Amino acid sequence: MRKHTGKTKALPLWILHLLMLLASVLVATSFTVGKAIAPGLDPAALTLVRFVLAALLFLPYIRRRHGLRLPSLGALCRYSFISGALVAFFWLMFLALRFTSALNTSVIFTLVPGISGIYSAVLLRERLGKYRLAALLLAMVGAILVIFHGDIRLMFSLQLGRGDLIFFYGCLFMAAYTPL
Repeated sequence: MRKHTGKTKALPLWILHLLMLLASVLVATSFTVGKAIAPGLDPAALTLVRFVLAALLFLPYIRRRHGLRLPSLGALCRYSFISGALVAFFWLMFLALRFTSALNTSVIFTLVPGISGIYSAVLLRERLGKYRLAALLLAMVGAILVIFHGDIRLMFSLQLGRGDLIFFYGCLFMAAYTPL
């Protein structure tokens, strides 16, 4: 087990951009893949499989970089609280996809950065400022325009139902993850 010295080697900028692109692709495919598998499987089981696979995928990296050790009880409680937001999000996403479309979930998901900003302002007393608020609003509008291919009529014909409300609650949990 290696000790963490506090000194980390920065990754090259192109790798960071590649990782951001990978994260976007993984989020984007979550809705379509989730829609394909959600009707036949229990949302709790899907969420468990997702987190077990993620843990197995990251285990070699974490072990090599930080070593393995059991966290204290207090740290374990904090980790559980923080990860609970993600567990709730994915469970509600898989449940919602039984009742709504992948398109609707992707549109609703664009609200997460804005909600996260509100949580940060309230919970962390973070000043958002007019430029950050404008950037969040512009990003949400831009994402919605991309999803609807710039067709405003298509956007206004969007029908919201039970699954959309379930997924919105999930997005409230996902937005809480960032400030937590």
